[in-house]
Amino acid sequence: MELLFDFEDNAVNEMRQHVPGLAAVEDFEFLRSFVETATDELIDLVGQEVYEVLVKRYLDDDDLDPALAKKVDQLVRYAQSIIAKSAYLQFAPILDLKNDGNGRRMHVDEHSKAPWEWMITAADEAVFSQWQKGVNRLMNELDRIKLEAWINSDAYQARQSLLCAKPVDVDPVSKSYWFYSKTLHFNQDAQEDVLPAAIGMDAYQALLLKLKASDQQLSAEQKQVVSRAKKLIRHLVMVRAFQELPLDFLPQGLVQRFRSDRDGKKASTPATEQLLDRALSYHRSQAELEATRLRELVRLQQLQNQAPEQAKSIDTNEKFYRV
Repeated sequence: MELLFDFEDNAVNEMRQHVPGLAAVEDFEFLRSFVETATDELIDLVGQEVYEVLVKRYLDDDDLDPALAKKVDQLVRYAQSIIAKSAYLQFAPILDLKNDGNGRRMHVDEHSKAPWEWMITAADEAVFSQWQKGVNRLMNELDRIKLEAWINSDAYQARQSLLCAKPVDVDPVSKSYWFYSKTLHFNQDAQEDVLPAAIGMDAYQALLLKLKASDQQLSAEQKQVVSRAKKLIRHLVMVRAFQELPLDFLPQGLVQRFRSDRDGKKASTPATEQLLDRALSYHRSQAELEATRLRELVRLQQLQNQAPEQAKSIDTNEKFYRV
């Protein structure tokens, strides 16, 4: 696998640009497997074709025009940052312990002291937060410049037939692309399970055709349906996320993170089952409410569309007809 880091000469300096806390050692070959795993994660997000464009640009093995080359250079830096932080989060816990003849040991010297658990947790959370922001930055830039390899990728095309096609539609606070990708199947299932029954299969198919065609505009009625349906789908996605995903996958702010009350500084209350049930109950009740609102909206639209036809059928020559 071609990587976005030069493990022959310069990987240590490249990695330290994105994770400054790394030791200034010469041999970083032990990081390769972690970087490869982090690279696979990136490919899952952007697709193999996009990654190959980035690698070619990194290796200076492309024929891009100068304007596009500058943009792809920026994408390469964003991708390097994501990979470096993900790799760090994987190998740092392993390096905290040393393996010797007596098993795993924690080693400190006279000039250092082992950190408290809350310090390690805080540092990891900070890196993870920066990693998520880096993912958002890369994906937003791909959307903005519309790199050909990106807009032709399966990942991008899968979103084009979805009403909730952007992270903000599912997670309006964090707008996390990572969380959006983890819940993409929930998003697709919710749309396919609910919309045809709520608005009718013919209307649903017509809506999909317009969503996929960039040169067609939604009608005023379709925009109303989409706006209401997106709220319903969002809550359905969150219901499944609370039921099926690990707690750490959920966006910050939805529930309190688990952190032992004995960890020390800024320790917090664990995310209890009661808190999780309350959040789940909220999204389930909101989904039911939005489903009712969507069905009522469709019913009113149908009545409005039928009214002109009914008016035409009235005989205005009737003796007692009144306007």
